[in-house]
Order: sequence, then C-alpha cells, then structure tokens
Amino acid sequence: MQRSYLVPHSMFAPKLTPTAFVHSLAVAAMIFFVGAWAITANAFVYPNQSENDEFFEKKVRPILAERCWGCHSADAGESKGSLRLDHGKLIEQGGDSGPAVVAGKPDESLI
Repeated sequence: MQRSYLVPHSMFAPKLTPTAFVHSLAVAAMIFFVGAWAITANAFVYPNQSENDEFFEKKVRPILAERCWGCHSADAGESKGSLRLDHGKLIEQGGDSGPAVVAGKPDESLI
C-alpha cells in the first residue's frame, strides 16, 4: 500500500499530514542552521580581514612593487616563469613552478 503525505483538504489546496509537516519543518530548520553556520564560519576564517588588507598594503605591496613587478607584472610583458605578482588571483595561481603563495601555509609557499 502506497502511503500519501497529502490529505485532500479541498479540491485546490491539499493539506499536509502531520508527518509531512514535521519533515518540512525539519528540512527548513536544517537549511536555516547550515546557512547560519556558513556565515559565522566565514567570520572565524577571516576574523581580521581589514587588518590583513592593511598589512598587505603597507608591508607587502611595496616590496612586490620594488623588487618583483619589474619581471612579474603585466607591465613587464611576458613574465618570467609565467609568474605574475600584480594581482591576488594570479599570485595564488602561480607560474611554471606552481602556486607562489599557499594561503595559511607559508612553508609550502614559494615566495
């Protein structure tokens, strides 16, 4: 015998059975809590993003501009080793030798 979760309430608006209603509430609650967890988890991964950005702009970017961009930027034409260091995504992508920077793993980073 096939079990139906819909009980005819009227011709146009079926009524959910108590079991189906509880299941739909449980699914909605799981979606809510997973979404809330994802939002708060991001806050733990990047707790001081503005501090990180400030550090990069004040300490790292000047070194890259002075010592690296001459050979590893769009202005350099063809970058040595296919490594570009003038954009964050390109730094992560790396060049012929692999990623220049591995986030959170300085020992695995090439620079």
